[in-house]
Amino acid sequence: EISKAMESIPLPEKQAYLEAVQRAPHLFERECHPIKFVQACNYNVWEAARRMIKYWDERKSVFGERAFLPMTQTGDGALSPDDIVVLQAGFPVLIPDSSGKGQILFFDRRRGLAVASREAKLRCVLYLITVASEDVRARLNNLFVMVLLITPRVTDFDREFAKRCTELLSFSPCRVSLHCLNCLPKGGKRSLLEQVKEMGTSIMANFFGHFQVHNEIEPGQLVLEMKKMGLTISSIPNSIGGTWKFEGFNQWCKDRAYYERGLMERIRPSPDAASVAVARPAAAAPAETPASAEAALPTDRLARKRLLNVMHSRQKRERRKMEMNNLLGEKHNLLIEQDKLQRENKCLGECMARALALVENIKSGQGIETSAQEAPTPNVASVGIQGTSINRDVGVGLMASGVGSTRESSARLVSRINSEVQPKTSRAQLKRAPGEAFVPTMSAAQAAIQQMPQENAGGLLQLQGLSQSGQSRSAVSGVESAILESAVSTRDSTTTPSASRNDESLPLSRY
Repeated sequence: EISKAMESIPLPEKQAYLEAVQRAPHLFERECHPIKFVQACNYNVWEAARRMIKYWDERKSVFGERAFLPMTQTGDGALSPDDIVVLQAGFPVLIPDSSGKGQILFFDRRRGLAVASREAKLRCVLYLITVASEDVRARLNNLFVMVLLITPRVTDFDREFAKRCTELLSFSPCRVSLHCLNCLPKGGKRSLLEQVKEMGTSIMANFFGHFQVHNEIEPGQLVLEMKKMGLTISSIPNSIGGTWKFEGFNQWCKDRAYYERGLMERIRPSPDAASVAVARPAAAAPAETPASAEAALPTDRLARKRLLNVMHSRQKRERRKMEMNNLLGEKHNLLIEQDKLQRENKCLGECMARALALVENIKSGQGIETSAQEAPTPNVASVGIQGTSINRDVGVGLMASGVGSTRESSARLVSRINSEVQPKTSRAQLKRAPGEAFVPTMSAAQAAIQQMPQENAGGLLQLQGLSQSGQSRSAVSGVESAILESAVSTRDSTTTPSASRNDESLPLSRY
């Protein structure tokens, strides 16, 4: 059927195709078999015939007389040694996809050599397209073509090269899915979308049914969108956040060249192809005099040496950049660790200061308690405050809360309570309501505590708060009882012992 479709096409429109069939039939069968185009065109034989004719037209236009040579990196095929150097630079690259969906053709203009010509780049593109068509997934599914657009370099974008690339892709024996990766400007510049429209986005859309633009507004957004399309992280270049490195493409070129050398040894070209195909590029040039050939040879060597120097310089710069990035990452990690250690050191210093202060407080509290027990107490209330009643009833709670007072502050408290307590209490009042006899006494004690300095009265105020809140009520009651009993006893000791029982103002201690 495809033969019938070819016969229906006028003869002047298929000259390059007929020349390929005549001069390189073995090449025609291996690199561009009609079944490849039929599969790429979804088994539409008429469209496949037209695409095959356009493919050979473009191939002859790009390679010239070398179009009928095998697509190899051996140096004596369609790619010249200079073209091989341009190919190894990495513009474009063919990335294998580990997810099983197919291969990826990735364009990154930063990888292109400035000294390389437009025609050399187009030859590299057509070579990679031909290699990708060997994979049936590229013919039945899609060949992912990703073009990375960098905003600051849009102004020097080669529009003619982009147009020719779209034509090569549209006539290739592959189903193409084109994706433009757009890095938006940070600010102060026009959006790249407007510039893409100016460069002819409509032309690309006419060539491809699957044309998408992916914008990176936040870091890592492109990687997420590539993953949504089914690509794995190992198939995404590291320039956009993946793990695939361009060094892998250099190794692929070496492996591919080794494979193609063995393949060409098994293929016997036809006599017509042998008359055109030459063993070395020097013999492929038109007939020249020995003098002109010798004069042109150093120029070719210098040009090739210049390209090799550019490649070596780029690889060296990439290695240095990688080392610098590793050092910067290590520096960042060390700074984070240093900040963490400084914060821990500061925290430990504060804990040490608090521990030393606590030790000093404990030492000073023990010394005061010892002196208070050894020295004679002028008042029973001081013993009630610092003695066994607090230790028995309040216990560890007061020690933990920092409650304590010196012997002098206790004496002042007792003296103030004694001065406020009424010297005599009515016997009838005691008989009627014994509990009410302590009301004025407790009011006086609370007033005395409130008038004391904060550092001395803090412990007793805390006791009062505990009593009001219902906590440690028994301990507070013991302290209050000790204070009141000591105050009344002190007042009772000042009265005359010869008071009669019928006296209305007998001391409270008698009851």
